[in-house]
Amino acid sequence: MSVHAPEMPIVVDDETGVWTTDALPMLYVPRHFFVNNHMGIEEEIGAGKYADILYKAGYKSAHYWCEKEAAEHAISGADVFEHYMKRLSQRGWGFFITEA
Repeated sequence: MSVHAPEMPIVVDDETGVWTTDALPMLYVPRHFFVNNHMGIEEEIGAGKYADILYKAGYKSAHYWCEKEAAEHAISGADVFEHYMKRLSQRGWGFFITEA
């Protein structure tokens, strides 16, 4: 396993403790906390209903993120998508590569 510093800028506000990357506030939480919260909700409401909720929320969040990042970095079109996939990879969601 390779260990290295994040490839994206992380700024921590001295007064509030809020972490920011580019133009957006971020949260840093342990993976087990994130997963256990999602699994607990899914167990209560069912996988299908939870999938619908997450799809809508994810879609809304992706658009919001892309709007803010496009403005922050003066990018548009396919460049926004490439930046989005790069940041997902850098934040530990997996390594995403656009093939076509």
